Amino acid sequence: MMVRTRRHKIESEVGSLLQEVNSSNVESTIDRLGGIQLCLVQELELMGQLIFEQVCAAQIPCEILGDIEFALCERYANFEGAPGEKPSGLRTILLRSCQTEFDNCLAVYDQKRNKKKSRARIESCNLKMSALAAFLGRLFKHGLLPLLVVHDIAREMVGRDRKTSKNSTKPPCGDVVSIFCEWLEMIGQKLYTPSDGQLEPHRVRIVDEFSKRLRELLGSTMLGQTSYSLEVQSRIQDVLSLHERDWVPLVVQLEEAMVEDGCCPSTGKPVVRARYMSGEECGCVSGSLADTSITLLRRQVSERSHVRDCNLRMLLPSGVALNAQDFQADRVRYSAPC
Repeated sequence: MMVRTRRHKIESEVGSLLQEVNSSNVESTIDRLGGIQLCLVQELELMGQLIFEQVCAAQIPCEILGDIEFALCERYANFEGAPGEKPSGLRTILLRSCQTEFDNCLAVYDQKRNKKKSRARIESCNLKMSALAAFLGRLFKHGLLPLLVVHDIAREMVGRDRKTSKNSTKPPCGDVVSIFCEWLEMIGQKLYTPSDGQLEPHRVRIVDEFSKRLRELLGSTMLGQTSYSLEVQSRIQDVLSLHERDWVPLVVQLEEAMVEDGCCPSTGKPVVRARYMSGEECGCVSGSLADTSITLLRRQVSERSHVRDCNLRMLLPSGVALNAQDFQADRVRYSAPC
């Protein structure tokens, strides 16, 4: 049995490391977490619980937590603990926690249909469910989440209509469908990644099943009206469009140009244009790449192309893709070629 002082020490060490983790110290945090001496399976379960609490709190980016889990799951793949204890692994512990919390969230959404839950409770559940989906997506990309589990999660979220208090059924609520679409956008390309150069037929069947169900939900009605808001319908359409492109994001090329001033042809104003790979212009903002609002340009292209920002890849004239830091700063760290 784990004594209280031992539990407190592990909670303190793991908690302080997770509070300080950021994109610049992930590797050192992984090393320090892996260096914590664990003697019992109960202690490994405690570590898993503390990390999972951070997943649900959604205060640490899922990319960071996913990378931490990938490294620690390899280290604690089959932890034996003390004599007499049943061996366990960190991945098993985390997936069990995810399944429990996932089921709890779906139960809240079902109760929402019966009008027993406040909107504040639903919003809290949305944040938790979105964080869970992002974390599971990251685990899937790392190969820690089996395809069968992905299939089961999808079926639980949108694969069937939900029962109501009047013994009838309704389509899954819009919140769940929207989160599912967000999740599918995240893992779709991994689902379609060929193994040994060939795409496995069972992967195609699973993705086609997801898309078929989304089309059904898009056309579903209740009392003569569409089941979902325009926002949810747009999310569904985005995912279906991404599926049609084999989960390859829409790519546009940026270029700098000078637009002549009508009053003085010898002078011009700099602009940044975005073009589809076909050459057709799809966006234009004033300024140069070094000082223009790149977020405004992305919004223009997204609206014109009817795609979400996450499904849009923008290439600099050099061919290098813009990254998240560029959009967060709303500026491109770019120097034009001499």
